[in-house]
Amino acid sequence: MSELQDLVDGLAAALGSPVGVDDRRFHSMAYSAHADEIDHVRLASILQREAPAGVIRWLEELDVSQIRRSLRVPANPRLGMSARVCVPLRFDDRLLGYLWLIDGPPPLSDASLQIALDAAPEIAVAMYRIDESEQSDREVVRRHLRAVLGFDDGDPEQAAGELISRGRLAPVAAYAVLAVAPRHRSEPPPDLIRARVTAAVEHQRRLAGAGHLLVLVAPHYVYGLFADDGMRDVARHAEEIRARVDEGLGDFAGWHATVGISARHEQRGLLPEARLEAEIAGDVADRVTALGPVGAWPDLGSYRTIARAIDGRDPAGLLPLSLRRLLDSDERDTLVPTLLAFLDLGGDAAGAAKRLYLHRSSLYSRLHRIERICDVRLSSGDVRLELHLGLRLWQLAGEP
Repeated sequence: MSELQDLVDGLAAALGSPVGVDDRRFHSMAYSAHADEIDHVRLASILQREAPAGVIRWLEELDVSQIRRSLRVPANPRLGMSARVCVPLRFDDRLLGYLWLIDGPPPLSDASLQIALDAAPEIAVAMYRIDESEQSDREVVRRHLRAVLGFDDGDPEQAAGELISRGRLAPVAAYAVLAVAPRHRSEPPPDLIRARVTAAVEHQRRLAGAGHLLVLVAPHYVYGLFADDGMRDVARHAEEIRARVDEGLGDFAGWHATVGISARHEQRGLLPEARLEAEIAGDVADRVTALGPVGAWPDLGSYRTIARAIDGRDPAGLLPLSLRRLLDSDERDTLVPTLLAFLDLGGDAAGAAKRLYLHRSSLYSRLHRIERICDVRLSSGDVRLELHLGLRLWQLAGEP
């Protein structure tokens, strides 16, 4: 990295103005000292090591990845970004990143631009060396991480130990797994959607600190292995990831994100189990709106057992006949919430009446109508269990 920084500092000195280099994902790689006040975007990039999400979207709209020589990027006051010149950094026609130059006032002269263009190939070579070194390391980490999470053959405990010995995973008392997924009712996620989700999780990885969040990208989820040392709040990191993903998906109608969190596991050999917990927690959170967009395995209650029991089958096809009768009735909108409140409170009629803001006699009247429609007796514990399981399945089917 020192070679790249030396080249950036040398170019800045030759131009007499600040210079910055980002990788192809707009993560800041090197930047020169700034004698003058810098704009909001460059400050944010330096502090967060990447451009703000709104700036990334704007640059994507400008199609900067297709630049062959240079592009003058106009100022964008809405984003707090002054005018810049963007020079692509390519090695063997492979885009590695971008060289950024301040474009005034006064505007960058043709002579200065030529100096930058002449320097770009050498900077690209330095970027290539960094990329190749990191790529090799990333592949090793990815292989071990896949074993840790149970995707490949191998001992998860041993694979985790390898990551720790390489300094890539913090040696702490417990670990948890995050499963982040883009969601849409009818479409699989295209590449751009997956890229936005991955960028959000990678951003959180940098904030979490070295070795505390490892990221693995899969077709339907982006996983995070979280080293829980008791000083970092996994739920807070999960919520920040979800908020950042939703911000990144703001331009895509119908898309949102859910995050599932596993239980804390002290035994690293159980992390494949933790991955399944995180997947289920995210799926349940997506279907049961009362749980919110972040689902934590320890908080799922009976959904844990039910989701595992159905093992991927359609919950709607498992509803008991008694509940289907109620769902098909004209009084469904009134009686289903009544039954759910009554069963959630363990058959406590007084508590259910209070929750529903009903007089006790009105509650009993509704319960009698439920018994008549379902052809059951709510005094039976077995009946109540079947109906309660049916309602959980109904909620897992994505009902409100």
